[in-house]
Amino acid sequence: MRPKALVFMLLLLSSLVSFANTISTADKGSSANGSISGTIKDTADAVLQGVQIVLQPGATTAISDAQGRYQITNLAPGSYTLTISYVGFNTSVKTANVAAATVTSLDVTLTVGSSSQQVEVTAN
Repeated sequence: MRPKALVFMLLLLSSLVSFANTISTADKGSSANGSISGTIKDTADAVLQGVQIVLQPGATTAISDAQGRYQITNLAPGSYTLTISYVGFNTSVKTANVAAATVTSLDVTLTVGSSSQQVEVTAN
């Protein structure tokens, strides 16, 4: 084999090994994280679309879809606080523990908020 061809082949082989190592490292990084998912419903068991879920730490926000489902992905293992809020309902605060390479399921039922309104009528 000619020297130039040999150098080219070695360079090509080195690039392929480096590329394969990069892909392998990326896969390991993503599998070390977990996620939280669930469904948001009301007390009548109806799903709620458009519910805001705020995750702390990190201030990540998610919104429930038309089936009341939400998912927050790529979370480092640890404990998280979720604040779940929707107009007309009481805010709910939940805690979830995320483990590496797992999905933590957290379904939430929201209760209707109480509305108190005072009307004062004065007659002359």
